[in-house]
Amino acid sequence: MRSNGAVHAFGVPHLGDVVGADPAAALVPTVGIAARARGGYWVAQGETPPPPPPPDLSQHPFLVCTRRIESGGNYAAVNPSGTYRGAYQFSRSTWDATARHAGRFDLVGVDPAAAAPHDQDFLALHLFRWQGARPWGGRCA
Repeated sequence: MRSNGAVHAFGVPHLGDVVGADPAAALVPTVGIAARARGGYWVAQGETPPPPPPPDLSQHPFLVCTRRIESGGNYAAVNPSGTYRGAYQFSRSTWDATARHAGRFDLVGVDPAAAAPHDQDFLALHLFRWQGARPWGGRCA
């Protein structure tokens, strides 16, 4: 950080020098810069670990039973009228309401039959925990 408040980039050749003399340091992103009270700064470098994979919910007993009955296990299933979609045969309105309730606003407006299997599993389990088996006619409870 410069005295005028600007942040000087590290590891980007056209914006500044790499911290230290080690050229390999350019391959490690800067993840934090803190100004020191007496002038100068501290720089923290390192890799941010990737987020953990989502848990595999697909083997939850309710989901296994419901998926088998509703779609034969086909995550891309669409009923003949086109009203119910995906492995759990969500209507678009139920899908969107469940996504909102779960805080998964990234799934609102997504076609359930086109959603990733882990997202379909997540929303189906969320709906089950929220409303029980009622949305599926009480089966598999």
